[in-house]
Amino acid sequence: MKDVRLELVQGDRTWVLGHGDAGNAGHERLGKIRWRVTIPSDVRAGRPATLKASTAQVRVLVRAG
Repeated sequence: MKDVRLELVQGDRTWVLGHGDAGNAGHERLGKIRWRVTIPSDVRAGRPATLKASTAQVRVLVRAG
């Protein structure tokens, strides 16, 4: 997969945190992507959110600090 977008969704807001390419055939990271992100300052601490990348998603709780 190429140019997979990582998004953080909280309520009716969506932030794009980054883009990445999955490892390809012959690569030890086949199908995997790693992102290093900075959480935007206007994300609300203590509130649930969802991280989304392509068809994958996971619920998270945003913590302060």
